Amino acid sequence: MKITTDDQIFKIHADFCGALANEKRLKIMWLLAQGERSVGNIAQEIGITIANTSQHLRVLRDKGAVLEEKKGQNVIYRISNSKFIKGCRLIREGIIETQRIRSKLFFPEQVLVKLSKSE
Repeated sequence: MKITTDDQIFKIHADFCGALANEKRLKIMWLLAQGERSVGNIAQEIGITIANTSQHLRVLRDKGAVLEEKKGQNVIYRISNSKFIKGCRLIREGIIETQRIRSKLFFPEQVLVKLSKSE
């Protein structure tokens, strides 16, 4: 079987998505979309240890999702390409829309109104 450029891109794409397939790493990406931050700042804002944050950042860096820069004593991270955030945002919007449709299918408004009145 001949491996094509498309096959290689699909493999890289899958590996990249695998790096994002973690709740903490998605939170880090979302946070960095607001601007660059130090490891300590990221750890504090998402509520995990600096060591754990560093491990997550290493995965994201190795896949090319974030860039690091040494500034004095701190290592500062930022998103490497704004298209990654746009892609995450589109997926998130699709998930929210799908969840709304699913909840309406499984919980029609009449049922939801009855449930809210009985509380």
